[in-house]
Amino acid sequence: MIKVSVGVDKKWLRLRWKEGDKYKILYPGCENNSEGLRTAKRIALQMEEDSEKGNFDYSLSKYKIQSVISRKQINLEDLCRQWIKATKQHLDPRSIKSYSCRINTIKKSGILELTPEKISENEVYNLISFLKGKNLKMKTIKTYFFALSAAWDWAISGGFIERKNPFKIKFEIESKKIDPFSKAEIQQILKAAPFQYRSFIKFLFISGCRIGEGLGLQWNDLSGDCSTVTISRQWTQGKIKPLKKGGKPRTFSLPLAFSLEIQSLPRDSDFVFGTPIETETFRLAWIKILEEANVRYRKPYSCRHTFVCHRLQEGWKPTQIVQVTGHSLETMFTYYASYIAEEIHLPDL
Repeated sequence: MIKVSVGVDKKWLRLRWKEGDKYKILYPGCENNSEGLRTAKRIALQMEEDSEKGNFDYSLSKYKIQSVISRKQINLEDLCRQWIKATKQHLDPRSIKSYSCRINTIKKSGILELTPEKISENEVYNLISFLKGKNLKMKTIKTYFFALSAAWDWAISGGFIERKNPFKIKFEIESKKIDPFSKAEIQQILKAAPFQYRSFIKFLFISGCRIGEGLGLQWNDLSGDCSTVTISRQWTQGKIKPLKKGGKPRTFSLPLAFSLEIQSLPRDSDFVFGTPIETETFRLAWIKILEEANVRYRKPYSCRHTFVCHRLQEGWKPTQIVQVTGHSLETMFTYYASYIAEEIHLPDL
């Protein structure tokens, strides 16, 4: 049986309950006044009773009283702002900030002033043209549409709109261009790196780990002789968090020379490479290091690309590489296929 609570979101009342590990929200169409509160409570009791008797309407249409008039009073911006507010407690603060920035950019196109009923296919493609005019790549435009699409789906579930989601569009995204560092460039970078970053950068090139995984590496993640390491967490936004995309911990061996280098590092912190800095701080330092090394700029993430490309060219199997990096095999064959060192010999008849 579910337990439904009644809450307030500006001028509207909302119903909230838990299904499994996730919270669900419904805006039944009740305004925040005494009459609306009585109606919302009655709907909440109906939902609880239906759940207990096994008659719960999972489409939620049974529990909506939203009128056509009140729907027309809500424009797309209202829906987006309410969606951000409703999902704030379930999303990472960085995601919330990102969505808010995207909504602010989209607002300049004028589409947010429209009510859902007035958003046509033409309006949607005008938005794409507007974003392209901002010199945004299709990959970035896709993230803008993801936010709008999520807000629209939330509005449907809340009873604000019933129209099909016009922002669910399949975008053709160009493949990433992999641009690894050469072995000579790696040596130039390590030579130019200040002592405080040198071992950390070397670890990125040796392991192919993400920046956050390297920053979050702790001494208890290493074996006693530092010959093996387990990647099980990452450092991001000033705190330790689980691995990206629900990745599983992975363990692998380190080269002997680097193991000895790690053993010589000071242990004045729980973290192998010292008290973690923020990713953006490292990115700024990275720019200066590449300038000092006279190496063409590529993002720090290219250390990860470099590891994969070099190992493939050396003859490693993709299945061996993913054990170290945590990539999926789909990613390996999608982005790195051209680096696989594999001669094909046709058999004689």
